[in-house]
Amino acid sequence: MSTENSSSDQLKVEQYFAAIDAVDVDGAIALFAEGAEFVRPAMDAKGRLTGGAEVLTGRTAIHEYLVARGAMPYRHRVVRRARGEGMEYLDGIVAGGPGGPQVVFFARAAIDGDGLITRYDASAMALGAGMTDQLVG
Repeated sequence: MSTENSSSDQLKVEQYFAAIDAVDVDGAIALFAEGAEFVRPAMDAKGRLTGGAEVLTGRTAIHEYLVARGAMPYRHRVVRRARGEGMEYLDGIVAGGPGGPQVVFFARAAIDGDGLITRYDASAMALGAGMTDQLVG
């Protein structure tokens, strides 16, 4: 399993995070296969974790979610990444600035032979104020 961190070899899931952070819905959707499964933590309209998971199937459903999601006041910061045999893995933090959400996340993606995401799974855990600095310090 590789753990390189070259910007020219960015993981598809990293490209997805960059696209959603930039509110580039078309760029994000282009990374997914037509029948992709998309599993993410359930959140309210402000991006706060509410518990449970949301499961979407297909580009149309993922597109509708991303359009509704719109711009969020936070960004994804990848801390660790790995790739191996059609799978990508990464973890990181989501920080929304002063008073914003402080969250650690883990994501994995199955990649097909065409380089598209066929399944995306993410989980997240909210942290107390200042705890992300301790994790990635």
